[in-house]
Order: sequence, then structure tokens, then C-alpha cells
Amino acid sequence: MKILVTMKRVPDPTAKVKVKDGHIDLTGAAYIPNTFDEYALETALRLCENGDTNTRQAGSEIVLVSLTLLIHPLVILVPTGWSVAAPYGVASMGNAAMHGYSEVLYAFATSAANNGSAFAGLNANTLWYNLATAIVILLGRYPPIIFMMAVAGSLAAKPTVPATRGMLRTDSLKFGIFWLGTILVVGALTFFPALVLGPIAEFFAMKGGLLF
Repeated sequence: MKILVTMKRVPDPTAKVKVKDGHIDLTGAAYIPNTFDEYALETALRLCENGDTNTRQAGSEIVLVSLTLLIHPLVILVPTGWSVAAPYGVASMGNAAMHGYSEVLYAFATSAANNGSAFAGLNANTLWYNLATAIVILLGRYPPIIFMMAVAGSLAAKPTVPATRGMLRTDSLKFGIFWLGTILVVGALTFFPALVLGPIAEFFAMKGGLLF
């Protein structure tokens, strides 16, 4: 296996920088490989040593993580949209417009992530809602657990490698910031449009004196 890795040298971030005449003076500054390029080189070396086994494992892990991220939006948003479009779903809604939509959205959201409760305004004791929420409870719980256990097993089977500057440690503040940012961005892109159509729209309607 042959892998081409491009490298770039950058000034050492730990070295003191001199400012002369309003400009940064890099004369005599030490240059080191870019941290991310260094990590890419180490990864390329490991791939060359181990063949494409790690590549296949990493690919399967990404697929499992992606499926885990997609399950909750699918089992919440798809049945919600179906329920507010189908006559047998709308018939159970005790409130109209945004509030009725919020009731349906909440029913499937809590089924996927909690115990399957519903607002008092939604008659969930019907054939459609009983079957739909039961399926959502099943799909929202067990597949993510199975997928994450598979990822954990794959990671546990990998050999331990020494830490280098190119690695992003999971016990660092930087990793925590990336982790929190990913949760916020993915969550916002996934559920914010649905929230705009329901609770957020209802809030502004209430501010305007419109109740449902």
C-alpha cells in the first residue's frame, strides 16, 4: 500500500514571537511539522504496517455511529409527519394548529427517548398511536444500544498506541468543546425545523394573543 501525505512546516507555537516595527519577526524562529499533518503521517504509517484492516474497521464504525445518529430523527419525525397528514392521526388531536402538532411531536419524542407519555390533549389510545409509539419505543432503544456496543467492541479490540501531539485526547478541554459543539450543531440541524413549526411558533402565537 502506498499513501501520499503532504506536510507543511509552521512556526513552533511554543516559541516566543518577536514584534519589530509593528510586524512579527520570525527570524531565527523554529519550524515544526503542522500538528494535523503529523497526525496524518502517523496514521499513514500505521495503515501501511497493518494493511487496510484498520480502514475497514473505521469504515464500519462510522456506519454504525451514523445509523445511531439517524435512528432518533427518523423514528420521531417520520411518524409525526405521517400522523399530522393522515385522517386517523389528526382525529386524535384535541387541539388544532401548532399545539396539536406539538402534542404529536412530543408523543413520538418521548416514546423514542423515554416512557411514551403524551399530552392530555392527544388521544393516544387508538390503534394507530398504540402501534406507532410501540414501534418507536422498540426502534428508539435497542438498535442504538446494539450499534454502540458493536463500536465499543471494535475499539476495545484495537491495539493501544502511544499518545502523540497529533492526537486529540478525550480527557482534554479541546475534545470537550468539539464534543459539545457537535451535539449542539447536529441537534439543531435535526430538530430545530420541527420545533419551529410547533412549540416555537405556538410561543409567538401566544405572545400575539392567539390560543389553540
